[in-house]
Amino acid sequence: MMKKITILILISLMLIPTIIYAETSVDSSKKVYDYADLLTDEEEHNLYAKITSAIEKTNLDIIFITINENNKASSQDYADDFFDYNDFGINSSRDGILFLIDMDTRNLTLSTTGTAQILFDDVRIETMLDSAYNYASEERYNDAANHFVKDVENYFDAGKPSSNKHYGIDGKGNIIREKSVNWVITIIGALVVAGITIFVLISKHKMIISAKYAHEYIDKSNIKVYTPIDNFLTTYTSKTRINDDSSSGGGRSGGSSTHTSSSGSSHGGGSRGF
Repeated sequence: MMKKITILILISLMLIPTIIYAETSVDSSKKVYDYADLLTDEEEHNLYAKITSAIEKTNLDIIFITINENNKASSQDYADDFFDYNDFGINSSRDGILFLIDMDTRNLTLSTTGTAQILFDDVRIETMLDSAYNYASEERYNDAANHFVKDVENYFDAGKPSSNKHYGIDGKGNIIREKSVNWVITIIGALVVAGITIFVLISKHKMIISAKYAHEYIDKSNIKVYTPIDNFLTTYTSKTRINDDSSSGGGRSGGSSTHTSSSGSSHGGGSRGF
């Protein structure tokens, strides 16, 4: 009897990872995951329609999720991992934004990836959390979700915030500082090059003019020219540090605070208790 019980326990332990994986793996096309049952079926349906429309408009993956239990270290960790391990995101940079209502820790959390990290800087994230807090504190969760989608569309229409005007995203979804072009220097440089080119062409085609003075007939090939030699003694190098607030390992890049999730992906976002 004890042998049978031991075998059943071992089988159960072997199945635990499969059960956990089945619970965390979702259909990424649904976009609305109301595990805490905060919305009615009709509200879920309407929210899904708005999200799919916003996705087509913004080319960002948009996800809404509610939970009653959080087995992660924080709501931010849950939001990041839910996005990463369920393969959300559009393009190779996995552009997208997720809104989590965590009823276990009583937190509202936003997680951004790819170009959404640039579009939603810290100021915009805080503004979105302010709106979500106002609704969630009154248990108006459907209003919080719909306003979230509206904010995403509005900020997309507004474009890149000035705080991130010098920043972009590489192919892996990491924030990088873009090289700025000084158009004034570029135009002046182009004009100088054009002027030199024209001068050379004119010089090659100028007419031969007779000499007016005797010394102009001197055979310069017999003239010896002595070139002075300067002895190199020492050198001095001046160094000036150039500050760059971009970061590859997390921190603040432009106007967006970023961090690295457990999967190694770069995320922006923030969290607010309610």
